[in-house]
Amino acid sequence: MCCYKTTGNTIMNDRKEINNQKFYTGATVILALKENKIYAIVFDKESCKNFAKYNNDIKLV
Repeated sequence: MCCYKTTGNTIMNDRKEINNQKFYTGATVILALKENKIYAIVFDKESCKNFAKYNNDIKLV
């Protein structure tokens, strides 16, 4: 639920109780979310704001 070599990946790698899927690009993560293949994404704040700006159907939490 995060991209390789990112802050989200670093944080989620420590969480063994969560099934952490990794993606190569932000676009593939967004597509997987929109296709209901995953239910959450871990991104840094600026990336979240950027993706949400261009994807109105995504909710930031």
